[in-house]
Amino acid sequence: CKYNLYPEKRALRYTTRGLVAGTAALVTPLAVATGITLCAVGTVIGLPTYGTYRLVKHIRNKSRAHRSSRQPV
Repeated sequence: CKYNLYPEKRALRYTTRGLVAGTAALVTPLAVATGITLCAVGTVIGLPTYGTYRLVKHIRNKSRAHRSSRQPV
């Protein structure tokens, strides 16, 4: 029940409830913005790194296949 906290002190109850609601209202957009920023930075760093890794792997596999096809049986 919303009146259980400080039942005799109405102003303190409203202040406490307002502080909790206000903090939640301020922290939620900050948390969302932080999450979006981390995803964006991770994407900017991760995609080129992964692309470079795949390219190097492709080049190595291609050169290995080329070397193995040139060797006599």
